[in-house]
Amino acid sequence: MVMKSTELNDAVKELLPSDLLAKSGELSEQYSRNRPFPHLVIDNFFKREAATSLAGSIEAIPDRDYGVTFRSLAQRKMQLGKIVEKAPHIYDAYETLMGSTFTRLVEIVSGYPRLEADHYFAGAGLHRYDGRGFSEIHLDSNRHPFDDKLHHRVNLIAFVNPGWKAEWGGELTLWSCRNGKPDQPAVLVQPVFNRAVIFSVARTSWHSVNPIRCPDDRTRNSMVIYYFNRIDADDDEAPRSVVWHSSRGWRRQAVFELTNRIMSAAKPHARYLRWLRSNKFDGVRKS
Repeated sequence: MVMKSTELNDAVKELLPSDLLAKSGELSEQYSRNRPFPHLVIDNFFKREAATSLAGSIEAIPDRDYGVTFRSLAQRKMQLGKIVEKAPHIYDAYETLMGSTFTRLVEIVSGYPRLEADHYFAGAGLHRYDGRGFSEIHLDSNRHPFDDKLHHRVNLIAFVNPGWKAEWGGELTLWSCRNGKPDQPAVLVQPVFNRAVIFSVARTSWHSVNPIRCPDDRTRNSMVIYYFNRIDADDDEAPRSVVWHSSRGWRRQAVFELTNRIMSAAKPHARYLRWLRSNKFDGVRKS
């Protein structure tokens, strides 16, 4: 299936290369064929001028404006979900990527119908990692935190890091799966400027972010959007939270196993506990 030119609107034409949407059928074939789970890596995702403008605007956002800072065994990063309030100058780009035209592309590529982007940016929005940042191996939550009927289906990550060097690390790693657990690092995606990754959120979609070693004056920045739908599938799991795993020793893995069990037990009550839980419970510190 290929998107028609009549489906394009002015905002999409301004932000994205025209050939991206024109080859949606080809991208869909690549997506479904790629291993270890369906995914797609797209270089030159934004038009060059748009990418440069977004990168400059995002780099200028001070750390203090990021709403949540994670400092735990599992990850070290910052997340900004209040895009309208803290980063209104880039919200138009998010609106375009969450709008019907681009969402239709995500549907065609991923095969998931009737997708809708999360305008709450729960867990998404802007992600920033400093020179000590990382994210351990994990599966994303498979439901929206505020609505269990919304199935988490697809992630979009767009890297906005001009001049990123390979020796700085920070690769997005996609892991193979064996017996329900991550097995081997299968795909390493360098977070180079203007590269985007789209991947399915499923029971085998283990991924991580390698440790980052960039200079103190640099950060690894990405724009992140989660897409959901309300259509049940035969292979859907029961609602669950993020599941963590570590390849860095049995002690760390034992902590993760305990954390996973606690989060699993708390999941039915998550919507009520979200604003009450201790920041120390999952390593989240509100700034």
